[in-house]
Amino acid sequence: FVTQQKLLGSRAVAEDTVMTLSLGRDQAFLQNLPPGGAPRPTRREPGPTDAVDALQARLKIEPIRDSRLVVVNYEDANPERARKILSTLVDLYLNRNIDQVVASTGAASEWLRQQVDNLKGELEKNELALHEYKKERRLLSLSLDDQSSMLREEMRQLNEALTRVRADKE
Repeated sequence: FVTQQKLLGSRAVAEDTVMTLSLGRDQAFLQNLPPGGAPRPTRREPGPTDAVDALQARLKIEPIRDSRLVVVNYEDANPERARKILSTLVDLYLNRNIDQVVASTGAASEWLRQQVDNLKGELEKNELALHEYKKERRLLSLSLDDQSSMLREEMRQLNEALTRVRADKE
């Protein structure tokens, strides 16, 4: 929870917000002017770093006691700009989290797919070795059809597990 709170207020999310809203060139934002306020001339051209610093300085994230919720406050002289900035910041944070979950789920899904392929190959090899062993020792108690149906059942179970993982990923 604390990690997510730090990520919400992180420089990376602030940078994305500044880039998305082009706040690095917005003098009204940089000078925290109210609606209709005229920007003062500056000695140097401010850049994205100045905008990120300003955004982070005005952002407050406070946990709600005995819960897993936070209150996100953003102070700005222009209420409409504040709403837009806060909305964009939260959306970007959520999108980053979704992207991370999808990436980790994709990696888990790929690992499971590899495991299924490995297990299928190993199962087929072991089934054939068992069949050969029984054949050499004249112990063929199960027909090849029975063995084949057992193999199909095992593959069906593995495919169901893979389908569940894919559904969870979606």
